[in-house]
Amino acid sequence: MTPELLLKTAIIPALGMLDSKLDTPAARAMLIAIALQETGLRARRQMLEARDHWWESKPGKGHGFWQFERDGATRGVMVRHAAASAIVLPVIDALLYPRDPYAVHEALIHNDVLACVLARALLYSVPDALPGPNDPEKGWVQYVSAWRPGKPHVEPWANNYRTAWATV
Repeated sequence: MTPELLLKTAIIPALGMLDSKLDTPAARAMLIAIALQETGLRARRQMLEARDHWWESKPGKGHGFWQFERDGATRGVMVRHAAASAIVLPVIDALLYPRDPYAVHEALIHNDVLACVLARALLYSVPDALPGPNDPEKGWVQYVSAWRPGKPHVEPWANNYRTAWATV
């Protein structure tokens, strides 16, 4: 998957299902940067023992390009955060999934639009405005605050952020 293809096939359709105020260049760029940071756009399921393909690898808990865990971010945006829930639940209903974190979490492996909606809702839960193209440091702070990665690696972030902004 390329950043351009992610934008075309997942991000634009996902944001098109939401209130138009949630579709901004900064939102698009952060969604791309975070997907690059989480998976390099190479896996829809966390790979604990990487092989050539994600489906041949030992699976971890993270699903989708944004690596949502069932009892973490998936449940968080569906149940724990009221503003995020107001964003995701109508989309879950429209896409004919049950309002069940287990079912939604499983769907994230194959439904990039749904995964993107959840990722946008998680970004929405960050109280600060999304950063612009020249503020990768603020983007990093927001990413770490929202995603809470177990082993954050700052090294690739600046390049992922530049790539994301170049894509949008």
